[in-house]
Amino acid sequence: AVERQLRERAEARAAEERTERTAATAQLMAMVTAHAADVDRLKREHRAAAEELETQLETAKADEAQLRREAAERREEVVHLQSEVHTLKEALVEAADSCAPGPSEHHLEEMTRVAAEAQVLRERLRALEATRQESAAGMQDRIAELEGQVLVGERKRRQLHNLVQELRGNIRVFVRVRPYLPSDNAPEGAPVAPEPNADGASLRLQRHDPGGAVLDQQPFAFDKVFPPSTGQEAVFAEVSEFVQSALDGFHVCLFSYGQTGSGKTFTMVGDTRNYQHRGVAPRALAHVFQEVAARVETAFTVTCTYLEIYNERVFDLLADHAQQDQRQTYTIMEEPGRRGIYVRGLTEVEVHSEQEAMNLLYSGELARTTAQHKLNRRSNRSHCIFTVFLQYRNRSGVSEKINCAKLHLVDLAGSERLKKTLDSTSKNDETIKKESMHINQSLSYLEQCVVALSRRQPGHVPYRQTKLTNILKDALGGNCNTLLLACVWGEAAHLEETTSTLRLAARMMRVQNE
Repeated sequence: AVERQLRERAEARAAEERTERTAATAQLMAMVTAHAADVDRLKREHRAAAEELETQLETAKADEAQLRREAAERREEVVHLQSEVHTLKEALVEAADSCAPGPSEHHLEEMTRVAAEAQVLRERLRALEATRQESAAGMQDRIAELEGQVLVGERKRRQLHNLVQELRGNIRVFVRVRPYLPSDNAPEGAPVAPEPNADGASLRLQRHDPGGAVLDQQPFAFDKVFPPSTGQEAVFAEVSEFVQSALDGFHVCLFSYGQTGSGKTFTMVGDTRNYQHRGVAPRALAHVFQEVAARVETAFTVTCTYLEIYNERVFDLLADHAQQDQRQTYTIMEEPGRRGIYVRGLTEVEVHSEQEAMNLLYSGELARTTAQHKLNRRSNRSHCIFTVFLQYRNRSGVSEKINCAKLHLVDLAGSERLKKTLDSTSKNDETIKKESMHINQSLSYLEQCVVALSRRQPGHVPYRQTKLTNILKDALGGNCNTLLLACVWGEAAHLEETTSTLRLAARMMRVQNE
């Protein structure tokens, strides 16, 4: 009887616990459903707010362009009136010269006629001069009014643009999937391991069996995912708003990351032999000088530097390369409120046109350290940073304040696995091994910084462990708008490296700058 009572109590307790668990599970599911609904609602509200702000931004841009055109038309009218006055003055002088005294009666009659014409011209000139002065004064007032409206419109556009940027996040991650190339010798219809989804912001990392069937897959979500078919122009269309932020006075860093041969340099620099295939950096420079030319009310000063970090040494790609070893050690400095982090001692070149900036970019690109291995015929063996420093002020003289911003264009060396890159017949194995060691070590410290910053309460961040992270300190957790362009190889043979790249990119999504 006692045993039966104990068993009944145990069963009753078990039933009660099952009921509690069922109730807790139902409550948890309800909370999860409610949370998912709240997240969806917030996403919709965020998307609607961003779309509304983008519409307002486009309207502000159109209004600003109309005001610029109207101001230009008023300036042309003033120039036309001044030209007409000058023509009448010349005609009056010619008439006065023709009134010279002469001995004949015919000359006397001619002098009388010309004097009358000269008097008419003087009266017309006085009337036109008075009209011109009134018109010029009105035009100058109107031009000043229009220029003021342009400045107000520009401030409004900048505020809207910055608000859109804040809503989207000051650190964003784009992923670009490299297509198969003829040199890959991939079979026709070969599956792509990272399969982009239709939403353009997520992908599935798939593992296939020899027959092409999907064995398993891992989902990843980012700010933007470019499928293999995406061209250079479409990539820059998404990147251009970061360049615009630099022109609005913010520090900006764009850098490409991924394994060797995944298309980082093609994405950042492009194909120097094909204008249509130019990358993010050349298009960014073109955008900068288009804006400089359009903002006639603002005086810009643009300077450039170009460095590479090779085997943990900084080299100046714009200096005389024969004198590199004789130069002083480059020092990483910080100038709060203006330049932020910069490298003292680098050659700084002031540029006045897109062509001058392009010449610096491409001449420095030719000076980069490269090598050939099995995965890449022209593998960059260094991290390179092309920096555009912008200083600008208002030409009207209302304010003498000089605003500063910088745009980092960073092409990182690719992470490598020696067993995949080394060729048994190569004579440069030791050099490649040493270079790979430094590349992988610096990328490892970069990943450690990202991991530390992605925690809710970041502790020590190892910026000073390597020159790369030290120079990019303000781009990682600092006062900077940062974009990581993660490039991945679609081939299944590189699944391990692709997984590593996507995981770091996912961690980068959790980093918050100041």
